[in-house]
Amino acid sequence: ELLKQPLYNPLPHYEQVILLYAAQNGLLKDIPLKEIREYCSELMSYIRSYGQDIIEEIEENALSPQDNAFMTELYQLMEKELSNSELDVARMTEMMRISRTKFYYKVKGLTGENPSVFFKRYKLNRAAQLLKERKHNVSEIADMTGFSTLSHFSTSFKKQFGVSPSEYVK
Repeated sequence: ELLKQPLYNPLPHYEQVILLYAAQNGLLKDIPLKEIREYCSELMSYIRSYGQDIIEEIEENALSPQDNAFMTELYQLMEKELSNSELDVARMTEMMRISRTKFYYKVKGLTGENPSVFFKRYKLNRAAQLLKERKHNVSEIADMTGFSTLSHFSTSFKKQFGVSPSEYVK
């Protein structure tokens, strides 16, 4: 369930790192999200009292260097191609110079979602961020995040966040 939370800055960075590490090591089975977030907050209080060195060590060890490089490249690609409504897995694999099969298993293994779902969730989370900035209207944001129609954007947004884009900004 945690990996289905928004992926674009959904939680404070330290919670993302802790949750990713815990999920990769099978430590999150059947634990309610509220309890995990409370634990993360308590853990970060402890870490803050002992300095920034511990945080940096956790962040460095959360992903292997290869996985970290892969995810960095993937996020850069997704950001660069955010407004491209025609971007699909075939194009992404071509741009990243990786086979479709390897790409699928790598993204699925690191995020818990298949690539197309992961990319759509990323776009919607970027849209939510843009809506919070209040610099653009809903139709502009739909276009900026690569949704070909406003209705598809609104339906997808409501499905992910439980409210329409216009309600989200209120």
